[in-house]
Amino acid sequence: MTEKAKSYGAQFHPLGLGRGVAQRGIWTQTDTSDVAAEYELKSLQEIKRSLAILDRPIDILKVDIEGYELQAFDDILAKCDANVREVQVELHWVDRSVDKHSLSKDAHHASIERRLQSFFKSMRACNFYIYNKELSYFAQGWKAVELCFVNMSHFLL
Repeated sequence: MTEKAKSYGAQFHPLGLGRGVAQRGIWTQTDTSDVAAEYELKSLQEIKRSLAILDRPIDILKVDIEGYELQAFDDILAKCDANVREVQVELHWVDRSVDKHSLSKDAHHASIERRLQSFFKSMRACNFYIYNKELSYFAQGWKAVELCFVNMSHFLL
């Protein structure tokens, strides 16, 4: 994060969003010698509690978790109580929470399609609307899209 962004009060929290235990990713671009190889993933509510911001809205929630975002959003959207103004997510056309080797290719694709449909329906049900989308040029084989959603609940009177 730039010093200018910090001067405006922006904060970056490199935390694991989801369920279970994860391994440190291959995309880390800084020295991680002091970071454990495995770490516990936490729900958004657990993260907010640990940062002592349970009662405050999150202005921007940026989620880039390489195929695990559908699993993470299951928890976030379950009750529509996340209190997030804007979501920026890199959504992959994979679902790493499903063992693709236990399904045929067609069944795996059908599973992903159902999960994506559920994700978009849940976002709408929680009053999130897309305002920007673009292909992720860094995703291998065009397998991801960057989406931005605004929570209209924060703007409706």
